[in-house]
Amino acid sequence: MVNILDDSSKKASKNDILKGRKVIDSILSDDIKLLKKRSHLLKRFEEFGTIYQTWSLFEPFQNYVNSSMFGTLQIPTEYVDFLMHCIEKKPSTFCEVGCHVGGFAIFTSAVLSRFNDKFQYTVIDIEDIFADWDHYKNILPIDKRIPSTAQHHAQENFDIVFIDADHSYDGLKRDFLSLGRHAKILCGFHDINGTEYDHLDGGTRRAWNDLKVSYREKAKILEIAHMKEEWMGIGVIEF
Repeated sequence: MVNILDDSSKKASKNDILKGRKVIDSILSDDIKLLKKRSHLLKRFEEFGTIYQTWSLFEPFQNYVNSSMFGTLQIPTEYVDFLMHCIEKKPSTFCEVGCHVGGFAIFTSAVLSRFNDKFQYTVIDIEDIFADWDHYKNILPIDKRIPSTAQHHAQENFDIVFIDADHSYDGLKRDFLSLGRHAKILCGFHDINGTEYDHLDGGTRRAWNDLKVSYREKAKILEIAHMKEEWMGIGVIEF
């Protein structure tokens, strides 16, 4: 007997994955001048889509939401503004700690690879649920180090590190001390305003507040936060 719900979910995932492929193909052939424009990146990001969810705070961005669990998990304008900041740096290497289904990695590596022919993207996670990997491993410069943690690669020097893994206070601090502080250009952090993680010994908010105070004299501190309520947000320590 066919499970109708399971069958529809698989079809939704397949459709979103195929849609994502078309968007990435477009990015890889876009005029480089277009990729420097915020409006164009937002358009491409809307086409690519975010993971399906029903969060009330995400209501202003419903046009970005996919019907499946394929996509990213970011506030669109926060992510694009962070991506534009990375474009300015033209990094050769980028390490993402905590990649989930890989939507962030796919979109980010596609864009940044257009600005540096030697670009290499590395993903680190404890569980391999990277969607459509067999397709993207052949067209994007992505190195998958799964399963592993930031501690397994301690003191490696990537141009940019983006931390979005263990959202406990201790977890984020360990990831930063292992890899983030060794970044050559900058370290980014997701969920710097994530109150939902406060029960984890202060979570990402406490860790970010500690780090930005510690580095405020010797590094440039940026906070990209576009929500009225405290939620998500991207923090940057630029060395």
